[in-house]
Amino acid sequence: MFEGVNKRLNIVWQTDLQLERHMKRLIQSESEVKAEYWAHYFLKIIKVNQAVQQVSSSSDCFVKARGHLSSYLQEACLWAAHKSFQRFSFIRHKYPLSELFQIANLAVNPPEKLFKTFDVEHPQANLNAYAKTAILRFTGNLIYAQDIEAKRDKFTDYGLLKDLTAKELKEALLARGINQNNINYYYLAWQCFDEIYLYNPANRKLGSEEILQIGQITSYYNQRCEEFNLTTQSVAQVQNLLLTCIQAARNYRTKKFSPLDEQINVTDCNSSLLENLIQHEEWQETQSLIKKLFLTLPEQGQLMLKLWHGLGLTQTEIAGAITNKYTEIQKQYQVARHLGKYTKTLLDSLISQWQKNLREVKVYDDKNIEAIKDAMNDCLQVYTQQEFFNTLDRVARIKIADNISFNNIENDNIIKQKLINAFQEELETTTQLGINALDGAKNKLAIFIDNWLINRNTHRTTCNHTAK
Repeated sequence: MFEGVNKRLNIVWQTDLQLERHMKRLIQSESEVKAEYWAHYFLKIIKVNQAVQQVSSSSDCFVKARGHLSSYLQEACLWAAHKSFQRFSFIRHKYPLSELFQIANLAVNPPEKLFKTFDVEHPQANLNAYAKTAILRFTGNLIYAQDIEAKRDKFTDYGLLKDLTAKELKEALLARGINQNNINYYYLAWQCFDEIYLYNPANRKLGSEEILQIGQITSYYNQRCEEFNLTTQSVAQVQNLLLTCIQAARNYRTKKFSPLDEQINVTDCNSSLLENLIQHEEWQETQSLIKKLFLTLPEQGQLMLKLWHGLGLTQTEIAGAITNKYTEIQKQYQVARHLGKYTKTLLDSLISQWQKNLREVKVYDDKNIEAIKDAMNDCLQVYTQQEFFNTLDRVARIKIADNISFNNIENDNIIKQKLINAFQEELETTTQLGINALDGAKNKLAIFIDNWLINRNTHRTTCNHTAK
């Protein structure tokens, strides 16, 4: 349960006394086995009873198994809530952590629905990792269905393109059936549009000003095509590329999501194993490996990935922050190119290491490589965010006040602004970006500090729960 409001939330773990007594009796004979074992045990009871159709709502065995499994999944729901909070922290309608936790709980009520396609007998089946993946997908789908559906009519066509993220566009184009090899043309057109087009929400129709900008976009697009040895396009052709992006984005953002029992289908054992390596059993080892590989990247690559994953800066904000230090990087597309290069280097190194140690895992399938990449990015986010959290701990202790109350930071705008400025100064100094290099990202620094406060609060209450 959550107590308090906004950033002053406390996590309170409650115990069902009847389930606790039942669990104590069970572990008397199996005291050495892990929690995952019992989760499998209870799921098997549920599945067996369902298969023979002998369950009634009053079946004590079934009710207890449900209760235990639901309780076990609470931490997976909390994990999914935190991940979703980070993912949706920059959308207009920001969801509080407590609400995301409630949404996540919808996925596990009843718990057997979540595991409809889960193979409980498979030797490599990891119930916790499967649950995390399924709950996170469910939560994201529900938010997209409710929140972005509501935003559908807020944007004109070009306003929608300005609101898109690069990840959304890629997923939208793939969902529309655009060949992977052709996506670069659409992506390039969108990048040129994003850099040049000045969006005015008051203009609901294409006027002379917009027509002029389309001409400029086409000219810029063809310049970029010549850089990459791509075929140049006419104004009409570039407009068609952008139109396809718009249609794909609208379909993506307003698509109908299937029910929970249809959308959760994590049955690929090889893919699940890859996710497990990141999410559960090999988390520490994988995190350590990625950190080691990350530190082999050039200083430029480390800095750009830290700003991207750790602080959540956009590519345009990164360009503005590093342009004095790296004068050859001034535009968003240049940042995108370098981020892509460093991410690929890291991914190739990670796959190479896994191939040496895990020959049974086939990682050359596109689907699995994408799964590894997503998981690797999750690890990078955790690692780089923690680096900045540590920096904030030091800044708050030394530059603000040694014995400051964190409630004071949350509730006093003057103290919080002082911390934002001190944090910015520390980052600019330690990374040698230069004075005021992060002025364009002050809002992201403020949001990051909010997440830092929540992280400290959550960590403290979770540690107290674990100690008990």
